[in-house]
Amino acid sequence: MDEELKTDSPEPQDKPVRTHTKNGRELTKLELMFKRPPGRPPVEIEWEDAELYAMYGGTLAGISSALGIGQTAFISAIQKKYNKTFGEWATALREKADLALQGELVERAISGDASLLRFLAERRLGMTHKVEVTHKSAADQMRERFASMTAEQRQQELAQIKAEMLQLSTNITMQETIPDAEFEDISQDDK
Repeated sequence: MDEELKTDSPEPQDKPVRTHTKNGRELTKLELMFKRPPGRPPVEIEWEDAELYAMYGGTLAGISSALGIGQTAFISAIQKKYNKTFGEWATALREKADLALQGELVERAISGDASLLRFLAERRLGMTHKVEVTHKSAADQMRERFASMTAEQRQQELAQIKAEMLQLSTNITMQETIPDAEFEDISQDDK
């Protein structure tokens, strides 16, 4: 009886063949080959490239163009995959890149790059290598010195300055004597 069941049972058939119609007429095989499934095909995104572009500071237009997809499709894909807006997604990636860059800079500075060390000291620690120079005239410097002195100290300082000036004037006259003849000519020109 088992043999009868095996031979008598109908062979399992493949799925029933569906006939496709368009406006009441049956489609040809060629039309069936090129018939598209409903809706657009899913967008294939190279997420590693997209994340790299965002880390480099790429914009929505730039990244979507580089990936070869529309901006709206890219925004939708980010929303679906990361549950974030483009701005949130891109900002998080830029911050990650900034942190990696800062770490690399610190490592290079510590390993001996003096100019990089100076740059980081200025930027992160607020240090500066600039020296502020104020230019003051001799008279201003003298006024400041005298303002901080007592009357007795000022008198002593003035006496010392007078003695130095007298010494300088005698040294100059002794080294540069003007002949009498030239002196007379000059005095005649003045008249």
